[in-house]
Amino acid sequence: MAGAYTIDDGNSHCSVGVFEGDRLVRTAPLDRVRLPGDGARVIHSSVRGAPLPGLDAAGLFADGRLLDMPVRYSRGLGTDRLVSAYGVYRGEGTPTTVVVDAGTFMTVDVVGGGGFMGGVILPGLGLYLGTFAGARLPVLPKESLAGARPSLLANSTEEAVLQGLALLLGGLRSEVEALEPGDLVLTGGGAAALEGLFPKARAVPHLIHLGLKKVLDESLRRGG
Repeated sequence: MAGAYTIDDGNSHCSVGVFEGDRLVRTAPLDRVRLPGDGARVIHSSVRGAPLPGLDAAGLFADGRLLDMPVRYSRGLGTDRLVSAYGVYRGEGTPTTVVVDAGTFMTVDVVGGGGFMGGVILPGLGLYLGTFAGARLPVLPKESLAGARPSLLANSTEEAVLQGLALLLGGLRSEVEALEPGDLVLTGGGAAALEGLFPKARAVPHLIHLGLKKVLDESLRRGG
């Protein structure tokens, strides 16, 4: 029997993480997982505010903190970003950590010993490439970015689209490198397409589920 269930209701998908102890054993769409009836070991994060079973992680964000993590951001911060940040937070000894979540939207957040320090929101790779639909320009898969290099000297329309995106992301890379982070984490469905941009990053495909499990454990430890 599974020990805990984490529900990530994002902009495009709703998935459940199934844990045995501290180990994430599988993820699946919500309609394919049978959740326990009492909800005592279920936690969720919903970008859309959908009614879901179990503990709402957003309800634990109060007075500028998510449990023991200080947050330098207004209450409008998305729960998914909060939870992912908590997933890498290790208290006052946390090295400067950049979390790049390449989902429907791309978020780039900074976490350190002082907690959640701030971050930015960008269009996701799919959204960027999709803007060319209907403009007689090619709509390319986001995986194509892997071979793109920043340059103004593109020699085909396909190169012009991809190299233009690489130029924009080059500015992001420069800002990340200027922080000299002790840790750089890639997560989200488009993470693989960014590995060439951030060769020193480590991939954590299900950071949101790991963060939700960590939040649930700490809440239960506190008797919440």
